[in-house]
This record gives sequence, structure tokens and C-alpha cells, in this order.
Amino acid sequence: RHPYQSKEYWCNEFKIREILKEFIYWEYIVEKYSPVLLLAPTPNKILSLIAKKKRLTFLWLGYMRFGDRWFWGENEYEQNSSYIKSVQKYAKSISNTNVTETPIEYIQDDISKYKNQVLYGHYHSLKELVSRFPGDLYRFLTGFYMKNQGYKFLGWYPVILRRTYIYKYFKKYGIRPDDVQNYKLVFFPFHLEPEISLLFRSPEQNNSMEIISWISKSLPADTMLVVKEQPQAYGVRSRRYYENFRKISNVVLASPEIHSWEWIKRAKIIATITGTVGIEAVYFEKPVLSFGKHQVINYLPSVRYVNTFESVKDAVKELLTLTPDDIIFKKSKAALYHAQKENSFRMAGLEKLSKSKKLHMGLAEQVVASLKERYNI
Repeated sequence: RHPYQSKEYWCNEFKIREILKEFIYWEYIVEKYSPVLLLAPTPNKILSLIAKKKRLTFLWLGYMRFGDRWFWGENEYEQNSSYIKSVQKYAKSISNTNVTETPIEYIQDDISKYKNQVLYGHYHSLKELVSRFPGDLYRFLTGFYMKNQGYKFLGWYPVILRRTYIYKYFKKYGIRPDDVQNYKLVFFPFHLEPEISLLFRSPEQNNSMEIISWISKSLPADTMLVVKEQPQAYGVRSRRYYENFRKISNVVLASPEIHSWEWIKRAKIIATITGTVGIEAVYFEKPVLSFGKHQVINYLPSVRYVNTFESVKDAVKELLTLTPDDIIFKKSKAALYHAQKENSFRMAGLEKLSKSKKLHMGLAEQVVASLKERYNI
């Protein structure tokens, strides 16, 4: 029940023409100004392809999913070549005997911590609607919605109004770890869908319904699949969507009052497409079922990349046999930790500035310093 955009109904020829217009525009900019760097705020498929063709550097600022650390994405898949090489290097060089004994503590990334602080309740929904309305009304009166062809006027309001209702639905039917203590668990947190970052990072597979179906059919009788809603997604999916899962005997909904880390600690396998939970699972020394082809964690020995029902079935069978004391978990954690530290830089507070209209020169200087150091720009 995600609100739709008017441009979604454009015919195929019109959509292709609009894409070609963007290609032509950016190719013109590159040819006219001969830039040495294409710097974007988010992953961009077209800029990435043009940069590759013209042999230019394309970069965008991405969060490392570890504390306040950030890194430079080099294509539309949230990939960085040095980061990948570091993960491969450490995964290979760290032997069974020289795994660091120094405790490695995972620090929740600031972006997730900040964005997932959602308040639920009719009062909070009404307050959000009231705060949004003046801006939405201004855009309606000035013709922005007609020109932009994006979300319609008041398009998000039904989602906001449903948020509390769906949250209460999960509180009623969601289970807690003690309710399934006699079962082995596979944990799969939903992604925000449809989401532009998910579609960029995993164009090959981004269908949660299909993924849950594959996992469910691959589980032995003593294993349950626990699915947890994304904090920002309440109201986006319909009640009927969740009812379909409740009809599957080995799939259960997770209570919204239980933190994801509690499920990670209890689960035998963590499943994800491109979510932060994959990185968290590595740090909590848990095996990962990865449906995202371009995830950097796919290079770790405790992670299995899957893209078909057969590969899911084989991976589930293999990962369920692993024991918590298997050395590959410590090797994966150490390899990921060293690679993240090696290929990122700290920038505290950036996650709170998305709506700021002020210049923050201190943070800007850190970004420029990183560009000079890592890319000699």
C-alpha cells in the first residue's frame, strides 16, 4: 500500500525517452566541462555508467554501517574497490591461529539509530500530518505535483494514518523469543519497500515475499522463520500482506517491542537482501544468508550468497550444521572490522543534517581531506 507516483504510469516509450534525456544531459556536461570527478549525493546508475565509459572517477558518500564512519561508494551498488580488496585480503590472511583475541565490539551505525527512532500512536500521526500539510499545500497550489509527476497531493497521508493500526497489529500477533524457545530460528527483517537504495543495491532480487517463501520451504520441521517489520515501514504494507505469512505454519511475525539484536542472538541464521542486519550478524558471529549480489559481506566465509530456490535450500542445510564455536565466525568478524576501519573515516553528526540549511564547514573539511587522501583529488 505504498503510495504511487504519477510517472509510474508512463508508457514504455516515454520512460525510455526520459532516461535518454538524462544520459544526453550528463554527457553534455562531461564533454563541456571535462570534470575529473563526478560527485553525487546518492548512488546514480547513469552517472556511474558515464563515468565508467569516460574513465572518470564517480563517487558518492555512503555510511559504513559502523558507528559514525563513512566511506566513498564508487558505483551504483554501494561498492568500493579498496573495501572489497581489504575484506578479501583479511578473510584470506587471518588464519585459525592468529585470529585476534582483542574483543571487537560492534557500534550501531548512526544512520540506523537516528532514522529508526519512529514514534507510534494516533497523537504522533496527527502531529506529523499537521506539520506536513502547509508544505504539501504550497506545492499543490504552485503546481509542483503536476510538474514533478511524483507522489500525488496527500499521497503519504493514508500511510501515516495506518501506521499506528499496523503497529498494534504486530503487537497483537508478534511473538517474543520465549514463545519459540523450542525451535531453531532463522531471522529475516523486512526492508523498506519499494526503496530506491534497495533497488539500486540489489536489482537482481528485492522481493521479500519470494524470499520468505524460498526460506520457508527450505527449513526442517524444528526450525521457524521470524520476520520483523522495518521501523519506518509500518503502514506501507497492508494487513493482508502480513496475513499471508501468518497462514504459513513455520513463519511467525516478530513483536515490535523486541530489538533486532535479541533475535540475532537467538537465531541460527540471519537472512537479508542488503540490510545492516547482515553486518550486525557478522559481528554477532552468526551465519548469513545473503540475497544481495553486491554486498561486501559476501566475501566472508560465514556468509552464503544465494539467488535461486535450490541455492537457498543448500545454504540453509549447510549453515544449520555450523556450531557457534566455529572459527569462521571470528575470522569473518575480524576481517570485516579491519576492512571497515581501513576504508572509512569518521564524521559525527552528518545523519542529522539532511534538512539543515546551514553550511557545516567542519564536516566539509573532513570530506575534502578524505578525497585528497584516498583519490588524490
